[in-house]
Amino acid sequence: MEQLLVIATRGAWPVRWNLHPVSVRVVTHIDSRQALAAVDCVAIVPETESQVLAVVRKVEQVRHFSPLAMVLASKANLPCAEEIISKRDFDGFIDLDWPSALARSAVRTAIRHVQLGRNVVDIQRAVLEQARHQTASLFEIAAHDDLTGL
Repeated sequence: MEQLLVIATRGAWPVRWNLHPVSVRVVTHIDSRQALAAVDCVAIVPETESQVLAVVRKVEQVRHFSPLAMVLASKANLPCAEEIISKRDFDGFIDLDWPSALARSAVRTAIRHVQLGRNVVDIQRAVLEQARHQTASLFEIAAHDDLTGL
């Protein structure tokens, strides 16, 4: 079951939404990266731009080590929504006026895309590590002089 952590002020997240099978936990703030460790996606409902930036910084620290999707949840006509999305690396957007089925699809799509992208990064790292190992072996072979044994 996918885990969604929502950072929102009280009453900002639509309680009428049923996002099952996504498990939703709503908090007003996050204190540490540990709170993000067991979730697949973070939805940020903006109160102020500085609040969003603080949450984004914490999420980006965790994203270096594990796949974690990040979506902005806002009303589409909120003036700062476009600016926030364009300045940050969000994996999706949820309009708070959408029906729950559409919101659920947006969350699950963001999670899936991040997980698939993370797999690509892991494959690239494995290939690069293998290439480094082979290059080091080739340098060692090329540097070895058969005549002197050095």
